[in-house]
Amino acid sequence: MSLKFVELQIALPKTFEAGKVSEQHQQQALLGQELASRAQQKQEARKRTSVSESSPTGKAKKEAVAHRTESASQENNEKSSAKVNDLTHPFAGHLVDFKG
Repeated sequence: MSLKFVELQIALPKTFEAGKVSEQHQQQALLGQELASRAQQKQEARKRTSVSESSPTGKAKKEAVAHRTESASQENNEKSSAKVNDLTHPFAGHLVDFKG
């Protein structure tokens, strides 16, 4: 399968073009990876320099829990006192004689 001179004139430039196209695709892929790694590095640098909120620890946490339980106990006391006021109705729950 020998190639004639005319066929070589067509085949050689096409192989060069194909090589250039494949090289461009590789360069684009490398460029995309480089941009992604730079963006990741910038994001990590921002995370390192920024201050994140921390959860309350130790004494502050105990105070918050104590405050919540204290307010809950106050609400329970208010509810129980309201129940006591409801139970002291003048004639509700008493035996009334209607026979007369």
